[in-house]
Amino acid sequence: MLCELEIKKAKIYRDKFIAHLDEVEFMQSPELDIIIKSSQYLYTFLIRNPNNGYFYNSGLPDNISDHFTDCKRIAEDEWVARARPRSGQPLIDG
Repeated sequence: MLCELEIKKAKIYRDKFIAHLDEVEFMQSPELDIIIKSSQYLYTFLIRNPNNGYFYNSGLPDNISDHFTDCKRIAEDEWVARARPRSGQPLIDG
């Protein structure tokens, strides 16, 4: 089980920087390794036990680790593509 401090950090990050951007000048990202691994464990359990009454597998990926890696790569590629200034545009507006 995740410790309460890690859960609290993740909720603050989600509420202050993901769900809506408050006027907080400093962002401290939570350590995501434990959150990702616990989510992958739960997903794998539910995928392997579809008749437990809690989960319905409808075309979801069997291997969440591979799926996560693919999605992360796509997101990183998109971030790099959007962060790079287009020809003739300044790096920073202003």
